[in-house]
Amino acid sequence: MEIQIISDTICPWCYIGKRQLESALSERPALQCEVIWRPFQLYPQIPAAGIDRAELIKRKYGMSAEELAFMLQRIKQAGEAVGIEFNYERITRTPNTLLSHCLLALAHDYRCQNEVAEAVFAAFFTCGKNISDINVLAEIGAEFMLSRKEIETALEDRALQQKMRDELANIAQMQVGGVPFFIIDGKYTIPGAQDKTSILYMLDKVEKMKSAIAR
Repeated sequence: MEIQIISDTICPWCYIGKRQLESALSERPALQCEVIWRPFQLYPQIPAAGIDRAELIKRKYGMSAEELAFMLQRIKQAGEAVGIEFNYERITRTPNTLLSHCLLALAHDYRCQNEVAEAVFAAFFTCGKNISDINVLAEIGAEFMLSRKEIETALEDRALQQKMRDELANIAQMQVGGVPFFIIDGKYTIPGAQDKTSILYMLDKVEKMKSAIAR
């Protein structure tokens, strides 16, 4: 079973959705699943150096301080339920996520995409690191594949960056309304950060349909 996850590395619900999926899969050990991460950008117009987070939130959502605090508290509680520590007070800038998606594409070639995705999410949401910084990304990637210098060289490759832009354009044509967005075996979809029960329901449904076809 192939599970594609369309997500952005600065989307908290994508991080939560990842953990929910992992929890669901842990209850179906017999399933042979390949998880593939595909890119999405919530804020594609953010400059390469990122933008002040408070300014972005004010410009994008027009929230009051009270409304923002309520939203973040809701996210933190959802994160705690799946073992994620969201430290928004450490995040001062919202990064452009193109290079982080390039890192995930590189990780796919080394069969460690899921591990790198987890590390990128944690670096941003828990540690407050700037994941548009090549040095930060190289440090993350070097824990799982290649050397820091090799990863830096790969991320600076304009061909890889253009390949990622093309992939983002292809996904935009799919008219994905929001992320995370899960695609199972290329045709069954799960929109949003569903809970474990909902994910299990869909996994079981797909597996039953595949078994019926195979008979």
